[in-house]
Amino acid sequence: MSTGCENNFVFLHGGNHGGWCWARLIESLQHQCSGTLLALDIPGCGKKRARPAENICLSQVASELIAEVRQAGIEDAVLVGHSMAGVVMPYLADQAPGLFSHLIFVTACVPRLGESVMQTMGSGLRGLDPAVVGYPVDPATTDPFELMRAMFAPGLSDEDVQWLLQECSQDSWPMSLAVEPLAVDLCNIRVPKSYIVTAADPILPPAWQGRFAERAGAANQLTLDAAHEVFLSHPVALADALLRATDQAQAMQ
Repeated sequence: MSTGCENNFVFLHGGNHGGWCWARLIESLQHQCSGTLLALDIPGCGKKRARPAENICLSQVASELIAEVRQAGIEDAVLVGHSMAGVVMPYLADQAPGLFSHLIFVTACVPRLGESVMQTMGSGLRGLDPAVVGYPVDPATTDPFELMRAMFAPGLSDEDVQWLLQECSQDSWPMSLAVEPLAVDLCNIRVPKSYIVTAADPILPPAWQGRFAERAGAANQLTLDAAHEVFLSHPVALADALLRATDQAQAMQ
């Protein structure tokens, strides 16, 4: 294991995923980084699948996850969030300003202040309403399993798709988190922020990712030629991008 990187990394998954989704990326990072690497689980997902989480709020989730990071003895961590984690990360950084030294949004949905993820995404097919992201297939007429396939399968092998959809079907992002408006202003989060764009993303088109990066206040943007599940399809490239973003952020301080 190389000790060129000594940063601690904390990973937060998106909807219909759990901390399990970061395994390949963490394995890649372990060869380059001697810091602690921790994957968190949102209530209802991953190791917390059996836990009822219907009425939990963003602030409560952040408090729980912060306690887990501290229990692991982690300080001065790089917080990496994917997809719907973009609405949770601001709360973590706001509640524990000294705990995270850098925020990296990986093809993450970042609502406007006062807007929810559901409002940002909309409820129909992409292109019908230019004010919202929309979906690659119509969620109103598409089976939920096939909707996940349309969003998550591109760029993956058949074997990976079968495994991924089996895992995703068991994880449930609390609806309360999807409909709660973002109440933390990222402009007030005084740590470096970076955004990794996935150029072939079927869920969040690159143009929207650019808007999300701007909303996040990301000083650095890196682009990978990958789809939404970049931690599965390109774990080595993503690991390299995270380290580059971290180096750039440290150089700017």
